[in-house]
Amino acid sequence: MATAIVTKYLPATDHRGSRIVASNDQGRVTVAYDYDATTSRGVHRRALIEHTRKYGSALPGQWVGQWLNARSMVWVYVTEDIKVEGLDLVG
Repeated sequence: MATAIVTKYLPATDHRGSRIVASNDQGRVTVAYDYDATTSRGVHRRALIEHTRKYGSALPGQWVGQWLNARSMVWVYVTEDIKVEGLDLVG
């Protein structure tokens, strides 16, 4: 079974600040954009981690992240026995 989570940057509105939404078929989690983070990838990572905590997707292995466009990333769960090079790993 493949597991994927998409994180997307949502710009500020008149009523809400900038935020990142992490979603998949289990549900969605919204986190405030952390302007103190060193990279935008780090903010997307935080949204991924909050999603895995809320929906119990924290499995043994790691998440591999890749940019879809300037505002969105896709994170795919891979097992420990798969070697992945050149992609952002969280695990």
